Amino acid sequence: AFIQLSKMNYPGGEAIISLKKVLKEKKALDKEVNVYIDVASTMTGVSLFSQSSILRDCPLCKFQKGGYEENNQLMDTSRISFDYVLSEHKDMNA
Repeated sequence: AFIQLSKMNYPGGEAIISLKKVLKEKKALDKEVNVYIDVASTMTGVSLFSQSSILRDCPLCKFQKGGYEENNQLMDTSRISFDYVLSEHKDMNA
């Protein structure tokens, strides 16, 4: 019971696990996939370890991270197309 409750504290981790399942189901492992990860997702379970797990199966996956650090800010989102977004926001303009 406590394990199930503790999973609720890590929605980012659940999101990246779901992403891996979706990529396998869609057989999208051999084409380029662009994924955006925001800082809230990273703080709640999207780790470099989980990203590398996806990269083992999908070597063409590209991760773009947005965060508070200047070098992680997205400069112009109108020119970037994402296949998947792991974010606390429902809309990228938020």
